[in-house]
Amino acid sequence: DATGGDLGLYEADSDQLLIVASHNMGQDYTGTRMKSGEGAMGQAAETCEPVIVRDYQTWEGRSPQYAQGPWHATMATPLLAGGQLVGAIGVVDARPERQFTDSDLQLLNLFAQQAAFAIERARLFEAEQRLAQEAETLRQAGAAVADSLRMDEAIELILLQLERVVPYDSASVQLWIEDPTRPGEGDLEIVGGRGWPDPAAVVGMRFPIPGDNPNTVVIQQRQPHILNDAPDHYPKFRNGAHSHIHSWLGVPLIVRERATGMLALDSVQPHHFTSDHARLAAAFADQVAIAIENARLFQIEQ
Repeated sequence: DATGGDLGLYEADSDQLLIVASHNMGQDYTGTRMKSGEGAMGQAAETCEPVIVRDYQTWEGRSPQYAQGPWHATMATPLLAGGQLVGAIGVVDARPERQFTDSDLQLLNLFAQQAAFAIERARLFEAEQRLAQEAETLRQAGAAVADSLRMDEAIELILLQLERVVPYDSASVQLWIEDPTRPGEGDLEIVGGRGWPDPAAVVGMRFPIPGDNPNTVVIQQRQPHILNDAPDHYPKFRNGAHSHIHSWLGVPLIVRERATGMLALDSVQPHHFTSDHARLAAAFADQVAIAIENARLFQIEQ
């Protein structure tokens, strides 16, 4: 017997709640992201404990995203399955005289427990289906690139198939050019791009390694690297051909334990790339690194 409520799912990569259901809240909050600890639901997620607020309008912990809501009494509780945080659910009441009681909270906790297990079962089912689909996509994408021995054709196919594996707004293939006078140092050169208004504006661009760029992290650590909002970390992203980029994902191209280059994926949306995206892009990079090396050797022989 409450006015309305929201349900948010927890995203561990960003430590945020994503509101996926919103009912009778004055406006539809679906798609809203809340930091852990933000508002009643954020506090429930952060502490894994229920929260009761007598008057949300005067509560110091209210979220600025919910500050104008026409409600007073509020309570929120975490969604936990197997001791793991799944999300949080919050309910509100717009009647000034209404206060939620311990009995109300017990009922919400009982409902939340059932809801958490239902959501987790659905997630596991979807994950199983997704893994099978991912494996087939990777197989097809890798096969499409494997037979190409022309470098320009291989790079074009890599960028085309990469979008099937991980959606992006723009992407580039960058190859390692070592400085013969400085072992272990050199440049990454963009040899192909897709999704740019003018790909020619980025092809040939070089990034010094080591240098003040995320490319250095990828090459030196030989691991995928994600920037949730690239301009916050590297101001150079605010200018020039890269000014549209917010989320950035770099994955190394490794042949015989040696980094030969990297794939860079860009999104105009902050917090777009996840650990799953990094895992898939890295698996694809493992396949195409050999294709690029074969094309390079064929080009030398020709």
